[in-house]
Amino acid sequence: MKILHVNQYCGSKGGTELYVKLVTEDLVERGHHVNLLCDEVGGGEGERQRGSHRIRGITPYLLQKDDELTAKVREFVGREDPSVINIHNVHSSRVIQCLHQMRPTVRYVHDHSLFCPRRKYYDSGVFCSHPTGMRCVLYSYLPFLCSGAFSRRPWMTKKYYSSFRATIEANRRLKGLAVASSYMKRCLIDNGFREETIELLPYFADVPKDNPPPGESILFVGRLIPEKGVHVLIDALAEMGDGPHLVVVGDGPRDYREVLARRAVRLGLASRVEFVGDQPHENLAGFYGRSRLVAVPSVWPEPFGIVGIEAMAHGRPVVAFDAGGIRDWLVDGETGFLVPRGDTSGLVNGMKKLMDSRDLPAEMGEKGRALVRTKFNRADHMDKLLRFYRKACG
Repeated sequence: MKILHVNQYCGSKGGTELYVKLVTEDLVERGHHVNLLCDEVGGGEGERQRGSHRIRGITPYLLQKDDELTAKVREFVGREDPSVINIHNVHSSRVIQCLHQMRPTVRYVHDHSLFCPRRKYYDSGVFCSHPTGMRCVLYSYLPFLCSGAFSRRPWMTKKYYSSFRATIEANRRLKGLAVASSYMKRCLIDNGFREETIELLPYFADVPKDNPPPGESILFVGRLIPEKGVHVLIDALAEMGDGPHLVVVGDGPRDYREVLARRAVRLGLASRVEFVGDQPHENLAGFYGRSRLVAVPSVWPEPFGIVGIEAMAHGRPVVAFDAGGIRDWLVDGETGFLVPRGDTSGLVNGMKKLMDSRDLPAEMGEKGRALVRTKFNRADHMDKLLRFYRKACG
């Protein structure tokens, strides 16, 4: 089978790019021909990534007519002649329509950006439970809601909103959509996508052969943005008394990083919170191995939370807020603790149980590894993905 992935970035920009890279490697090993069409280079390995090609401008929402762009896309698809096209983070309705008209086209919906410009999260910290509609336009002018979601200029809002709606409509016509969690499936259905076109296809993690005994630190891995809740985790650490050490792996906007650093100092935790910055994915095993537990304090609805199954694959229990798709993989009381979103005391209690117990981290860690082997393994994911492609081609 000839497969074409289409994504905003190629290289090592983030989670979607890593997923595309891993899936591509596995498909090639299985004897398939795979190419990647991207808009921008997102990391050091960018242009060197296997079968990567670049056409600028294929990503943005805006509806401007660009015959030259669509001609380039048509020429490329015609030359490569894929059996199926797999869209990822691409939002141009014209490009999506062009691809769909030429070949069977599916999409893996990695996050909320397909149907929500603010990713289901208000500035006030409250979840949005509404489908996309005129409410979004109104709320985009209200402080602490969706302020600035489209434009602060009324004459531009109609253009942005029309483009957003056009992208949703273009994706509704695709052969199928894959999502990682039941939460994301519900979001699509709420936004008018037909249930029979949606495939539940959870992410995967590889379970390493070695499983070192639990360490003594608490680990956070993720992008440093307010939605990920590291500020809440630092507050929780302050309530745990002397002892626990927090390692924070990830990077983000400078202003939020400074907020976190100042918070740690103000709470007397400067010596107990270590910010190690962004790390290559291959280096994460060492951080997991030295940790006792992994915290996922997300205050927004996580589409899935792949860091959780990676932690479990490395034999580490997870303490997480019950937000979005997290309950699809975290079994409360068995592979970690699922805490009501925003309940800092619950987060503290879950982490203390694991820090204070001699045996519980290893017991939960083993259950987590077993769960990943049976439910979130690469082989099953790839088999389901190929069936998804074949169904689209049929």
